[in-house]
Amino acid sequence: EVTCLMSLHHKNIIGFLGFNIQGPDLYVVTEFMERGSLFDVLAQPELLTPCTKAHMLQDAVQGVAFLHQCKPPIVHHDLKSLNLLVSQNYTVKITDFGVPV
Repeated sequence: EVTCLMSLHHKNIIGFLGFNIQGPDLYVVTEFMERGSLFDVLAQPELLTPCTKAHMLQDAVQGVAFLHQCKPPIVHHDLKSLNLLVSQNYTVKITDFGVPV
């Protein structure tokens, strides 16, 4: 996941800041997404206008399109609302790549 994140730069892919290895544990540091996962955001539908929902969907689609246009293409394999993080201004970014293919 670290190698993958280090090479990806797109407005809808979580920003990689660094990593640390302590013994058998690997810690990955990414940008902070204030609103948490899309799953959490969708649990509060009263906060979302139809326009905001459309922009969030567009962000997710643009992130996936970017991954599929990489050489070689990257397939996420676990894309779900828990792996889409949302910023303060409702920008959606893909995270939790695990071991993409």
